[in-house]
Amino acid sequence: MQQMNYYKSNSHYYSQSIRKTFLTIQEAAKYLGYKVSTLYKMNSEGKIPFYNPTKGKVLYSKQELDEWIKGGKLSVNDLEKKFRGS
Repeated sequence: MQQMNYYKSNSHYYSQSIRKTFLTIQEAAKYLGYKVSTLYKMNSEGKIPFYNPTKGKVLYSKQELDEWIKGGKLSVNDLEKKFRGS
């Protein structure tokens, strides 16, 4: 019985660790401030990193989303050019 409880608690811990590492499409949409439909479109266009391990459930690595966000960082010069239309 003690061994069974050990496996249950470790399984729960593992599940919680995975949940912190990967986000569902609903969680990713909330995290990024997008609609779920926008994320599906971005997936199909290859604009955002995602995983589809079961060919049904879409998952996102929280770390990769953070890196993706940082990769879109604009410098002050880029912002000035954007607003000036240069």
